[in-house]
Amino acid sequence: MVEAGGVVVVIREFDAQKDCRAVEKVERKCEVGPSGKLSLFTDLLGDPICRVRHSPAYLMLVAEMVVSHGDAVVEERREIVGMIRGCIKTVTCGKKLSRNSKSFLMKPPQPLPVYTKLAYILGLRVSPSHRRMGIGLKLVKRMEEWPFGLHFLYGLGGDGPNAVKFVKTLCGFAHNLARERGCGVVATEVASREPLRLGVPHWKRLSCAEDLWCIKRLGEDYSDGSIGDWTKSQPGLSIFVDPREF
Repeated sequence: MVEAGGVVVVIREFDAQKDCRAVEKVERKCEVGPSGKLSLFTDLLGDPICRVRHSPAYLMLVAEMVVSHGDAVVEERREIVGMIRGCIKTVTCGKKLSRNSKSFLMKPPQPLPVYTKLAYILGLRVSPSHRRMGIGLKLVKRMEEWPFGLHFLYGLGGDGPNAVKFVKTLCGFAHNLARERGCGVVATEVASREPLRLGVPHWKRLSCAEDLWCIKRLGEDYSDGSIGDWTKSQPGLSIFVDPREF
């Protein structure tokens, strides 16, 4: 709710049922090019999210200015003054040579594409009459908060009689932090015999006590023969999961 006589800018998710006309209006105001000369205008054909709709993950946000002129809430005036679109795509970022040892003698290594995920921010628009007010910055920051769908808790460790208690408290802090960021899931990975796992709150239906990591041993050139065959070694009490591989 906006206080009487106040003005606030609310950043919220685009609602296709009621925001299409207002978004198209802002788009027309934001034509790119010198005034009175040739300009660039993107015709969205009635679909403001057409540029990101076919991405695996996408989001569109709008900046809505809410102005109240009196003491009653019914006198509020709302106007969309900006928007932003974002998506996550899988793209190629170079090539690498295949290392298939079985076919190496028959044909030379073949170049294979290297894939990675990139976050795109596109379609950032702010109405000319509402620029220099920090609206664009607010839109970008909110969009950046959105490639954190889950928080991954890694590097758990502890020692002493109160270690389990401290881990439980730490998980509670991580839970509250995730809620502040609008996150839906907090995940971690511990070994089956890890003593600290007793301090990790969890739901059985969302946990995999018998979860197995799919590990494939590389060729002999990348190990120490039978002595270095770590796929046959006994599991330790603790494991460390590199978050970059999660």
